[in-house]
Amino acid sequence: MPQDARNGTGVAYRRPAVHTKSVLGAGVRISRRMLGWDMATPSVGRLTYSDRAVARNYEKTRFSSMLGRVVDRLEKRAVVEAVVTQGDANAALEAPCGTARIGLVLASLGAKVVGVDISLEMIRVVKGKLATSQGMTIEFVRSDIERLPFRAAAFDAAVCVRLMNLVSPSLRSKMIEELARVASNCLVVSYLDPSTLKGILRRLQGAVCRETCKLPTTMISDALLDIRGAGFGNLLVKRLFGRIGESCFVVARKSRV
Repeated sequence: MPQDARNGTGVAYRRPAVHTKSVLGAGVRISRRMLGWDMATPSVGRLTYSDRAVARNYEKTRFSSMLGRVVDRLEKRAVVEAVVTQGDANAALEAPCGTARIGLVLASLGAKVVGVDISLEMIRVVKGKLATSQGMTIEFVRSDIERLPFRAAAFDAAVCVRLMNLVSPSLRSKMIEELARVASNCLVVSYLDPSTLKGILRRLQGAVCRETCKLPTTMISDALLDIRGAGFGNLLVKRLFGRIGESCFVVARKSRV
């Protein structure tokens, strides 16, 4: 199958059929009113990513360099390979969605995408991007990930990128449980692997400047335990740069009884 020219991932895919089932629990609708929620549970990045300037410059500060563009492409490709090519993209959740880098690719491939983020400014940024896109739609809900307002198994797949390395182990476990609750088949979660060369260097740097260096908080073995405990037993670990770089994706599928 030829490469899709719009998303640039280079991954062959089959366009899924239109998904019509409701993704929300009884009595809950996605609406503008939901974007005004003020959830009580603390969330990492609530203040930082709620800043308008930070939200507007999010992609520029991370993905404008040559290395950043490579990372961006590899992350998108990893998700497409895990979700779209396996037929799990009919209904997909991106949480947190940020500027919907991943969600926009999934939507371009025919998925019905819902984006969740605690930052209203991030949601405003991606809605601005959607205004200039052709025919793509994404629905948005403002919410913390540990309390998702969706019914069980509402989505075929749930995708969580660039978050787990920023949260405590207890909060990480709660988020994984909640993502697993709403995903019927596929879970894709990214981590920073501290056992890689860059992870080791980061820890050494952190020993010198503890206040300014963010250290990876998740050993991949602990991440796998979290995901298995949430009912996803078929696991694949994909390292974007082998044992050199930290970026690592865990692709999990629901265990069948």
